[in-house]
Amino acid sequence: MRFESFLADALRLHTRSDLPLSCIPEIALFARRLKPALRLVVATTELPTWCEVGRMHNVPFAATTVISVPRGPGWSDILLAGDIPPSNAIALGMVVFANDQSSADTIIHGEVSGSSENTGMLLGYPKCCLSAFAATTEAGITWAWNLIGHSGSGPFPWWANRLAAGWGGIAPAGEYYPCSLRCAETSQIGRKAFDSLRFFGLNRLANQMHLHASSAVDVFSDGRIQKASASIAMQGAIRAEFTS
Repeated sequence: MRFESFLADALRLHTRSDLPLSCIPEIALFARRLKPALRLVVATTELPTWCEVGRMHNVPFAATTVISVPRGPGWSDILLAGDIPPSNAIALGMVVFANDQSSADTIIHGEVSGSSENTGMLLGYPKCCLSAFAATTEAGITWAWNLIGHSGSGPFPWWANRLAAGWGGIAPAGEYYPCSLRCAETSQIGRKAFDSLRFFGLNRLANQMHLHASSAVDVFSDGRIQKASASIAMQGAIRAEFTS
């Protein structure tokens, strides 16, 4: 794989897509070979272009169309094969880039069959976070509220700030759900992502990620996540503070 050219083309596509900003650190980690696989959920019209990036740079990939069901702020489900889609279901494309073809195929199969733990391991997610994912799924749209409650007192390390993605910012470790805002392995991934952006000369993006992830966040019991805009939490919200 041609690392820098793959990253350049992926980031160019990212700017023209609806992909969350928190995909950027994951793309950088994969391009630097610090992440074994990269999964992206894109518009179906963009899927052929993403597949072409894989072919151009000789990166093993697999792709499919999935059905997504929005459940609330920052939360949607991918329907499993055989499920009947509700009226609000959306067809999306999913592409997986990996270090080998077998892993890419296995991840795609796992997404549509529901074997999330094996899929998460192949994507490089920490075991502690995969073990906690069942509780995250059970919480649904209140996952962020529950995550703060299970993380103890802040301030939390900004490297592990997954909440930033909830208001549209960049979460350093990407889009997976950590077991805690103090998860040491998640913090390590966030550090590597920050270093990877700087390694590729993307200092402005690295600084933007730091700014986003070190900002306080207010989380509401109905699932809403907002970047803090006042010195104290908004009424009905709990606040998560992060190191700077």
